[in-house]
Amino acid sequence: MPKPYEMPAPEFWDAADFYNVASLRKRETGERFGQACFNLLLHWAPEIAEIIRGTMNDPFYAQTVTDPRIYRFDQEVFGNGSQ
Repeated sequence: MPKPYEMPAPEFWDAADFYNVASLRKRETGERFGQACFNLLLHWAPEIAEIIRGTMNDPFYAQTVTDPRIYRFDQEVFGNGSQ
């Protein structure tokens, strides 16, 4: 059975859904939190991931949820700045 982060994106998803699945991905794969977020976004919404790749809003190297890169990523993708 595929993991939630391996399945297609739900038809409707929000920040809470996204970060729950990203956290699961981080725990199960050993990725950094930002890496798990970016890779999940790349899987669920590749067009958005490509827009933020390599910008200040790219969370790839963020270690934890409190890293400022996660806040900027959240603002860019969800527009709400929740952490």
